[in-house]
Amino acid sequence: EDFYRAVEALVDELIGKGGLDGIECRHTDHTEEDCRRFEEIADRYGLMKTEGSDYHGPEFSGSRELD
Repeated sequence: EDFYRAVEALVDELIGKGGLDGIECRHTDHTEEDCRRFEEIADRYGLMKTEGSDYHGPEFSGSRELD
């Protein structure tokens, strides 16, 4: 719960500075609960919801080898 409050405080701060348009709500490292909570924050602030689609390599958790 503290984590999500900290995320929301950061979102609020960044919006106040004019530097935030969206939140990556879906990522391979996120649980379904994480995704839901990030989507709720995005909705509350009217932000775009994005999802990870880039590949950083096998050394990053949640990634997979490409054939």
